[in-house]
Amino acid sequence: NYPTNYQSNHLTTSDNEKIGSLTIWSIGVGAALGGSFFGWQFILYGGLVYAMIAVVIAAGFYWLYAATLTELSARYKTSGGSFDFVNRAMGPRFASLMAILSLLKLILGNAANGLSISSYLKQAGMPSKAQVPCWIILYAVFTLLDCLGVKQSANAQISATMLCMVILLIYFGCSLFEFRWSNITSSLGVSSGLFGFFEGLVFGIAFFDGFEDVPLLVSYTKDPDRQIPQGLFRCYVTVASISGCMILLGVGSSGSNNLLISEAPLMYAFEKVFKGDDSFLSDFMAYLIVLGLIVNFFAFTLFISQQLQAVAEAGHLPPQLAYRQAGTQAPVVASIVASSFGLFICITYYWIFGESLAQNMFITASLLPAVLGYALVVQALITVRKYEDSKSLFSDADESSSLIEDKNKPVVDIKYMNEKILGEDPPKALRFPYPLILCRISQMILLLYVISLITLGIYLSDYMW
Repeated sequence: NYPTNYQSNHLTTSDNEKIGSLTIWSIGVGAALGGSFFGWQFILYGGLVYAMIAVVIAAGFYWLYAATLTELSARYKTSGGSFDFVNRAMGPRFASLMAILSLLKLILGNAANGLSISSYLKQAGMPSKAQVPCWIILYAVFTLLDCLGVKQSANAQISATMLCMVILLIYFGCSLFEFRWSNITSSLGVSSGLFGFFEGLVFGIAFFDGFEDVPLLVSYTKDPDRQIPQGLFRCYVTVASISGCMILLGVGSSGSNNLLISEAPLMYAFEKVFKGDDSFLSDFMAYLIVLGLIVNFFAFTLFISQQLQAVAEAGHLPPQLAYRQAGTQAPVVASIVASSFGLFICITYYWIFGESLAQNMFITASLLPAVLGYALVVQALITVRKYEDSKSLFSDADESSSLIEDKNKPVVDIKYMNEKILGEDPPKALRFPYPLILCRISQMILLLYVISLITLGIYLSDYMW
């Protein structure tokens, strides 16, 4: 039973609740900023040379993936994001898998954000016993903001993201004065060889992961045809610039070995650059860094609730989760349920494995569903394009029903891939060529990431044993 009549209610958001391009950019960049604060240091497993190769591969892949999302979001202006794209292009079975992958990526990634926030706060003197109350406050506050609606928290999100960008720019500028070529040359070693390269390869995603969920905000945008594509590529350019500067200037001023073993890499780099022997200065920098993680935490909280609500609205989860508050269209029930589950696994894993190991487990576990979800979205675009190439064949279905009944022919399910679900052609703003060979290149890069995750899994299993 395919939901061919499924229509999202995203267009019911009032004009007063709509957000602009700057807010979309701030939420998208905020979602990816966490990768510059924690997690990225593991890319240095194989040395600086392999780390730069990994960043270039990640940047190339996300450029291709942003183009894929741009075309799909222009076709399907619904608030389900990647889940909706797969649902409409490949049917509900693959959509169910996409829903699981997307929610796992977001929930586990947000749990890693929560652990990182408490880790940085400990650097500022917060006692270890205060970690659990810290997570409870985090989830409670940002769930409340999410329930109030995106528009209500938009100004705070813009201000916080801008402040984080200023902090990073100050750090990059000051790093130039502490930059030492000796740190670069000593980090060029590839002692771990190709195995170390594949261990660190997938962590290139850490710099970019998050901004690709911007299409989930389509229900709040004034002009989705223009703002969503612009938001995606503006976020991409910003995040790609940050990743390159973070690798080169971070290693050049602090050295790769010290960053690799640090639980709070940006905090260590700040102290190295600013000579942070002064406890007041160290605490102040820790609080500034936490602000960036909080921006990341809020963006992920927003994306989780939107994704969960869209999945429930499509009939894959209980309908109670699809409830939206009148006026603001905030997914209140989905936000409360998602945050409760995230808080539960955050506390449980912390008690079982400890903070450091739990954080590494969350980061690694969130990367696998991210990679598999990317593969499904790329395949969704390929499926739509293949359907369009054979569109003239299907248009004669009324005259020759045997074309539909022939089970040897279908590349896709024709009952599901009909004109109503396919949607309209992309708007005129999307006239750039995007040949399918680029989708195939994306799939090849994703295969490399799967190999990297397998290699990393072998390393982590030995470490845990």
